[in-house]
Amino acid sequence: QTLTMATAGAATETLTPTAAYIEVTGQDNAADLVAISTTGALEGEMIVITNLDATTMNIDQTATTKIAGGADVALTTSDVIMLIFDGTNWLQMASVSANS
Repeated sequence: QTLTMATAGAATETLTPTAAYIEVTGQDNAADLVAISTTGALEGEMIVITNLDATTMNIDQTATTKIAGGADVALTTSDVIMLIFDGTNWLQMASVSANS
């Protein structure tokens, strides 16, 4: 699945996962956020999200997306984050940064 950030400038785009592997592209501002929807998610479902662009993007820490440290996580080019759905929330399992 590919999420293309379509809104110009700093913006929040909603990701409704339909695949286990998600590539994010098209962001034009390092303040761009990806909010992950729980719609259609099943308990135990895992997703891996990676940033394909040179511009940093952020995974939005929300009431239903729990990130280690309790804050948004920035993904630079080729960085990856893995989350699991517990039936209510997306929980961060791991992240890998500084990939090249």
